[in-house]
Amino acid sequence: MITIGLVGQGVTRRLHAPVLAEFANVRVIDIRLRAELGRQGFTADCASALAHCDMVVIGTPPGLHVESCRAAMEASVPVLCEKPLGLSEEDASSVLGLSQQFKCDVAVNYQLRFLPILHDVVSALGQPVSQLNIIYRSGARKDVTHVPAWYRDGRLGGGVVYSVLPHLVDFVHWSGYAIQTITLVTTTRGVESKNGALDGCVIRAWAMLREAPAVRPTQLIVEIDTSSDYAQFVVSAHCGTSAVEVDIIGQRLWEGSIDELSQQRMQYGVERLQSSQASPWREAQHRYYLKVLSEGRPATFICKESATVRDAVVVHQVLAAIRSRIDIEK
Repeated sequence: MITIGLVGQGVTRRLHAPVLAEFANVRVIDIRLRAELGRQGFTADCASALAHCDMVVIGTPPGLHVESCRAAMEASVPVLCEKPLGLSEEDASSVLGLSQQFKCDVAVNYQLRFLPILHDVVSALGQPVSQLNIIYRSGARKDVTHVPAWYRDGRLGGGVVYSVLPHLVDFVHWSGYAIQTITLVTTTRGVESKNGALDGCVIRAWAMLREAPAVRPTQLIVEIDTSSDYAQFVVSAHCGTSAVEVDIIGQRLWEGSIDELSQQRMQYGVERLQSSQASPWREAQHRYYLKVLSEGRPATFICKESATVRDAVVVHQVLAAIRSRIDIEK
């Protein structure tokens, strides 16, 4: 029996707990944190329970991830931390240093790596790709009153920049490309936050990619719309006038000309105005746990496809560049 502690009251309960309940060889316990002298720590009873955990999932607000990870690593428990790994490159680097100091395994939950349908786009990237497009429409942020206060607090959650972009940047990085230059970022602002978070907005970012170690340039265009009426998460790779495109939420793959795919995407969006109930995140999370919790594996969140802390540091370098350009555009 593998004992996994869940830290946090949001995504750990909404996503991880129901997925882990499907595994007969897993026992889940709650690990609650308390603020003490400005630093996160485990309550006395949960600190004792932690000693019996094989692994811990960190799902606190991102601004608390560093200290939450520290508390678990001090107890020598392997960690799966929700993305983003803090709210800056310094935060991610701090977790990297702590993992080396305590010699503790730490994985970052970029679970979309485990979606089979994304692998079709990844395989297409082996061709001479001229442009990579990523479109995300939340369909759930139009009324942002339900969003937790910490989400719109730039010091704790970072808003849409740190909620959505990490997945997209990690996908590009995982596909073997390096984001070299952020050429332009434009933002249509929606809900303002006195703490600097962006919500209810449209972000468009252009960047130049280079495939490592090759020097072939590829254009990356990212569009994030948190004020749309429907949910859509589309990744497409353009090769000349042809393209391969995946709707991750709808679990559909198209191949054809760029114009044909654009028309299909618009029509498919109209058909799903009320937002799909499908959860690619839950499917990906299930596939991830299938990998790391299989019989005979050691108690760790690490597998070949896992995102590491070093991957998270790269992601945060790109987020910082995009964030700085957004600040310029304000």
